[in-house]
Amino acid sequence: MLASVARRSGLGQVVAIDPHAGLSYLDDHVAPAYQDPTFSEFLASLKFTGLEENVEARRDFSRNVAADWPRRIRLLWIDGDHSGCKENYDLFSPYLAEGAVIAFHDWLHTFEGPIRVVCGRDSPL
Repeated sequence: MLASVARRSGLGQVVAIDPHAGLSYLDDHVAPAYQDPTFSEFLASLKFTGLEENVEARRDFSRNVAADWPRRIRLLWIDGDHSGCKENYDLFSPYLAEGAVIAFHDWLHTFEGPIRVVCGRDSPL
């Protein structure tokens, strides 16, 4: 969906960062459960929809990608460690173009990291 919006709106490529490591974090008090990595399904979906040119997929953790990031970003999608969203924001904010959008996976779930980035540390969410 993000790639489709980016293409229609002339936003350039979506930078999609996700380790696709096969771990599912259900909640802060639940241990991660293993599932099959989803990277091949992700790429197949992009190909099926004809949107592969609209996504720059980085299969890694965001802190690794940010370490040598070279350019401005207009639309950033980050999935991975839900507790590290503040760190993700801090790492990528220097590279955000004016009016850029960052989308975090599960940001309105029970994970505190995304909620703190968007609403502030003391948010009641």
